[in-house]
Amino acid sequence: MPLIPPIGFSYGDYEPAKKLISVDVNNEPNTIQPTESILEKIAKQRGKQLKLGYTPKHDSEYNCLGQLIQAGYALLDESLITRLTLIPQNWDSVLWEKYCIKPKEERLILAAAFIVAEIERNNFVKQQK
Repeated sequence: MPLIPPIGFSYGDYEPAKKLISVDVNNEPNTIQPTESILEKIAKQRGKQLKLGYTPKHDSEYNCLGQLIQAGYALLDESLITRLTLIPQNWDSVLWEKYCIKPKEERLILAAAFIVAEIERNNFVKQQK
């Protein structure tokens, strides 16, 4: 099913569109179904992180040793025991455990949001120089 680009999706302010329009070309070309894209899910997760205070400025101070990349990588592992042992340096263990026990798709979205956070942290550091 081909997807039309998200309507109203905003990468800069993390206010993703409420709906993504998909057209089912196999059955009825005019059938429109609202769906949520993966990019929207990642943007929503990153928005939650920002609301909790995990901003590029915060990350440049407290996650400057690769913790965001490490978190993203660790959440990809299939083994719960491995995920739990790969807690990033100075991260809250209770929160990390909550991330680790999430279903695979939710962990993948979290991992992607952590990678986005690392990119934003890196850009923030560059702008400060």
